[in-house]
Amino acid sequence: MIENTNTVMGLDIGSNKISVAICQVDVSGDVKILGLGTSVSAGMLKGKVVDIDDLYRSIERAILRASRDAGLKPTRVVSSILPYRLQFVKNIGVLLSKEDTGQISDLDKRECLRRSKNVVTAQDQTMVHVIPNIYRVDGVDVQNPVGVFGKKLEVETLVIMADADSIISQTRILKGLQLRISGLMTDMLASAEIYLTKKEREQGSVLCDMGGEFTKIAIFKQGILTQSTLICIGGGTFTRDVSACLKISLPESERLKILYGDISMARVEPHETIEAATKETGKKTIKKLLLSQILEARALELLKLIQQQIPDAFDPSFKFVLCGGGGQLKGLSELIELKYSMNIREGLPDGIHGVVETPRSATAVGLVMYGLKTGAVVYHFTKWQGLKQKVKRWFKKTF
Repeated sequence: MIENTNTVMGLDIGSNKISVAICQVDVSGDVKILGLGTSVSAGMLKGKVVDIDDLYRSIERAILRASRDAGLKPTRVVSSILPYRLQFVKNIGVLLSKEDTGQISDLDKRECLRRSKNVVTAQDQTMVHVIPNIYRVDGVDVQNPVGVFGKKLEVETLVIMADADSIISQTRILKGLQLRISGLMTDMLASAEIYLTKKEREQGSVLCDMGGEFTKIAIFKQGILTQSTLICIGGGTFTRDVSACLKISLPESERLKILYGDISMARVEPHETIEAATKETGKKTIKKLLLSQILEARALELLKLIQQQIPDAFDPSFKFVLCGGGGQLKGLSELIELKYSMNIREGLPDGIHGVVETPRSATAVGLVMYGLKTGAVVYHFTKWQGLKQKVKRWFKKTF
């Protein structure tokens, strides 16, 4: 199949897995998935690039698999940024309008937003997002200040910064793969397009994405990302805990965690045992309750860190949505629900089925959808379509 101008690749680079979604966008803004591909992440250690060639090959493999599935390889890509040293900072921009009309102008709004970017950053960091959360005109909150009468304009923003070397490495890889970068963005904005409904983003929700090495938290209110953080505990951390405590290999620890792991110790029979494979003795018997205790201890530590960094994350008025491979650990959602009286959901909402059927490459698809939402991805008209649009506009003006 020959690539058309309206196919776009979403590339999600995770700490353990790389996912690619090749999508086709139409004139109405709908997205159709043409092909999906994944590969194991290599060349990274806890989100940091340690071997650019290995990472290049990992991304290339995922793209190749998606391209075979789709029958084509797009030249445009929207990619998630690497999670290493991500920082989320609240900042304020202030401006006194000098407009003769006494109203805030669009120029005032843009200048105030620019001033909010004045954040002290290290030389090895780069700014990737500046998200306006609240505008105020003379101390009164407004959704859009343009046209509002007043002098003093303020904007509160969420500034997201990333490691500059990681961005450089990522850009070099994508260009080396002959791809044109339409956008680089934090994956939480993309994941929210898939895992949260529009109503949930408007009314207030918490998205908790537990990956292999990190747990990412994002709070949305009135459709806007207002708070976010990244905690260095993921599904792999639980596996390493089991391995260290039970003195068994990492693959065997992962197997036990998936098959028998349950954070809810109340569900585990005190005398129930399971078999674990070891190199030294071949097999050993352990109590299932001990496995649950190990997992529960780490889960409680994770929840404590989330609450310390973002106290609002466990506001009972919010919908709490748990996603990511690590979030599938049995009993985790029940622990959150019982401990904090949260209204919790796991995985994809019902309404998204038919667009995205599996979480496997959900964020990769979300990258394309968020790109459409922000204008990073646009529909390209063919010459014939462009002519039709011109004729329609002419008829509207004339008749």
